[in-house]
Amino acid sequence: MRRILRNGILVVTIAATALSLASCGGQTEEGRPIEILYFVKGPSGTKFEIVGAGDNLDCTAESTEQASGRIRSRGFGFQSSDASHVLDGTFRAPHFFILENETQPTRAVFRNLGDASLTVLRLLGAAGGSTLLTNHTIAPGECISISNFPDADETAGSGSPPFDLAEDFRIEVCSFAKATVLPDDFRCQDLPPRGTTDTDADGGVLLDIGASFLATVGDLTTSFLTRCLQVDADQRTECQTPATFYMNNPQDQVSVAVTRLNNQVDSFLQVDLYRGDKLLDSDRGTGDVTAREDL
Repeated sequence: MRRILRNGILVVTIAATALSLASCGGQTEEGRPIEILYFVKGPSGTKFEIVGAGDNLDCTAESTEQASGRIRSRGFGFQSSDASHVLDGTFRAPHFFILENETQPTRAVFRNLGDASLTVLRLLGAAGGSTLLTNHTIAPGECISISNFPDADETAGSGSPPFDLAEDFRIEVCSFAKATVLPDDFRCQDLPPRGTTDTDADGGVLLDIGASFLATVGDLTTSFLTRCLQVDADQRTECQTPATFYMNNPQDQVSVAVTRLNNQVDSFLQVDLYRGDKLLDSDRGTGDVTAREDL
């Protein structure tokens, strides 16, 4: 299991409200809450990690204020001007990371642990589909900060305040073939890497199948509708599992509703909601999969 350190049910009417309000990640003004997505892709199973504060000395960032080249970055994890999320453990491509209710600027620091290059797409979420902001290649062994922080903040590592494990809300989403039988206590963060032969409760192969989905995540004041219609014109046009969401500073309630797209009829979804490392709620099924916690 990954050790993770970082910072009621949404029904159809709430999803509709999210569409009618301009709160679905489409706000671009600095200082206003937005939805930012990072899609890490490459050869299936390529390993990478989210870099911690004490392990960033070899990380670089593309300069935003200087004439050329890259600068040394002291950034770490996922950061914004008001939040930090730091994950310990190894991930494998492809994987989506979605930051909800964060404010600009934002930063994500990745290290490629594999033998093949990885691509990271940084996107701005919106109800009608995500817009590609930047596209980055990470060579094997390379560590880079994908950031729009000022250069002075990159070199100082400044930006968001220290993360608070107790107040950090995380949502994990995964998918499986419909015939898969999961143990009752299975969680998405325990997912074996693609290509392995770990088994389910009936001895079958246990693999995330990369199902396409849309999700509505929010609290009692803000909702974000996640649908990656423009995420990758060459290979993929929707969000896919596995995915990790973060909800920053929720008010009164944290809720998530995840739905398979129509072309995913032979799969089911699971969603797990955490506060810090404490599991709050979990659900799985072929219809709307939901989780909620009243604060």
